[in-house]
Formats: sequence, C-alpha cells, structure tokens
Amino acid sequence: APAAAGGGAGAAAPNGGGGDGGGGDAAAGGRPTPLPEPKCWFIYWDACGLACAFVAWFVKAFSHYAVVVHIIWPWFFNPRRVAREGVSMWGVTHFVVFQVLCVMMWVAHLRAMASNPGAVPRKSASPEDKRRPESDDPAIKYLPPRRWCATCECVKPPRAHHCSICGRCINRMDHHCPWVNNCVGHNNVKFFLQYLLYVFLGSVYALCLGVARLIVCNGGARGACGPFLSVGNVVAAIACVFAIFFAIFVGAMFCDQWEAMTTNTTGVESLKEWYQDNRSLGEGMADWCGERPSWRWFCPVSLPRATRFTYSGDYDDFDVRDPAVARWLDDVYPHLEAEGLIEAAPGSAAAGGGGGGGGK
Repeated sequence: APAAAGGGAGAAAPNGGGGDGGGGDAAAGGRPTPLPEPKCWFIYWDACGLACAFVAWFVKAFSHYAVVVHIIWPWFFNPRRVAREGVSMWGVTHFVVFQVLCVMMWVAHLRAMASNPGAVPRKSASPEDKRRPESDDPAIKYLPPRRWCATCECVKPPRAHHCSICGRCINRMDHHCPWVNNCVGHNNVKFFLQYLLYVFLGSVYALCLGVARLIVCNGGARGACGPFLSVGNVVAAIACVFAIFFAIFVGAMFCDQWEAMTTNTTGVESLKEWYQDNRSLGEGMADWCGERPSWRWFCPVSLPRATRFTYSGDYDDFDVRDPAVARWLDDVYPHLEAEGLIEAAPGSAAAGGGGGGGGK
C-alpha cells in the first residue's frame, strides 16, 4: 500500500529534498509563488530565546577568561617560572587546545543560531490546495490527507512541523532550543550537534585544568599561588562549577540526540509516537551531517548542497511512519484489496482468513 500510494515522481528524497516534481514546474502550472526567504535568519522577537542565548555567550566568555587569565597564564607563563624554566610546552599545548575548542564552539553556536533550519516556503500553496481534487483513480483517491498549515499557507512535507516561536514550518524539526534561539531542524542539526560536542569537551578540559591548578597551588608545589580565597582561585572555582553544570547538561542533551539519530525520529516525532526506524549511530550521523564519515562532521561548515532541505512542491508525499498516515492506510487497506491494487494479505477477510491484521 505505501509503494502504490506514495511512489510518485515528486516524492521526497531520503535527505528531505525533492524529486522530479520540483517547485519551478509547479509554479508554472498555476501554483502560488512562495515568499522569498530572508537573507539573514535571526529570531529577534523571542525575548526568552534572546535572554538564554545572551546567558550562554556570557558564560562562554567568562569561562574563557577564567581559564586563560586565571589558570593557564599564571600557572605556565608567569615571569618567574619563565625566567627559571623557559617557556613551558605544556602551557603552549594547553593554551592552543583550549583556544581551538572555544573557537569551534563559538562558530558552531553562531551557525546554529543564524542558519535557516529548513523552513518550508510560505504561501507556497493556496487554501484550495489543502484538499486533493476528486479523482476516480484509486492510486490518487486513497492517498492520505494533505498536511495543510494555515499560518504558513503551505502544504507541509511529511516530516515538517510548525514552530509557534519561529512562526514557520520546519522540516525534520527536532525542537526549538532557547540556548541557540532557533529551531533545530534539517539544515542546522549538524551545527547543534557540534555545539554540544565542543561545549562538552571544553567543559571537561576546563574542569581538569581548574582542579589541577587548585591542587598544585594549594599543595605548595611550584611556589605559592596566593591566599586560598584570592581572586584567581575564586574565579577558577566558579569556572569549575560552570564546567560541571554544562558538561552534565549537554551530556544529557546529547543522549537525546543519540536516540534520535539511531531511531531516525526527531524530538517532535517521538512525542507524536512515530514508528522508529532503527539504524546504527554511523548511519544516523551520515544522515544528519549530510555525507559519509568526513572531517566535515567536526567542522561547522554547511551541509553539501545535494543534502540540504529544498521544498519539492509535492503536496501528496507522506511518510508511513507517521501514526496518522499508518491509521489512514489501515482504513483504506480493504478498499485497495477490493480494487485489486494489492494482493490480499494472508489471514485477511479477502483471503478467506479471519482478521484485518493484513493492513499493518
């Protein structure tokens, strides 16, 4: 039944893009012209998201200041130690590694905030398009109902969901994250994963440096570091507390993303109890990062053009893992059997059996 009903030329590709029935041909056939997308994507009207994003940037700036100025620099580059032992290669290594982690974290965060997450074009359909024209062709009349969004005036692709904060339908929407002040969707989930990764690594690295610095200073080795409650020690301790909190927080978030990748269900789809499509973590990463294992998985660069979300313009595409679609197909299954579009399933009434379980 799914193959008979959803295998048209405009069906969405596995990456969320379109097939041959693209938007240009559709516009030529009399469909509305979609509104253009903004050149700069930024959610400036959500006060909560702006506040959370500001807090995130402040904490990152403070942690960077604390680690560099009050941990690495006085520990490895204070004038007395340099005069006595020369420049410490350990100090240079720690400084460079921490800077790389911070830069990658900042860029990934910025790209997750300022990237279009995969918005469906607004006004790409008219109200008349929300219902399919009547047809006697069984392969058309038994298709699931179209997913119309009155706010965006569009027919939503199978995995698109409307975000009330962004005010847009987002393809493969996972959730709206206030910490990046944006939806996490098809086109920016890669940056979100990188952000989680580099926040976790940076937090663990800062925590290790901070704890080691406090132990060395207050243990009396390599010279005194001042009173226990000196400004440097207090700032380093606060940075360690931040590091512990954010390491636990993003670790828990990454566990959620791990489950989403291995089941091929976003956060929204999981809440709606979509049927899972179990796969390996590597397959999930390749899907969400848009390419096979590559150094680009860890670098905040855009998805390859071929795997970015582009609206196909196919109003009748659907995903059989959607419970609403599955229920619809179960309901029309006897009609498909009766009209000879599919073979009667073993055990069904049409095959002489006693149940209607064949629709599953």
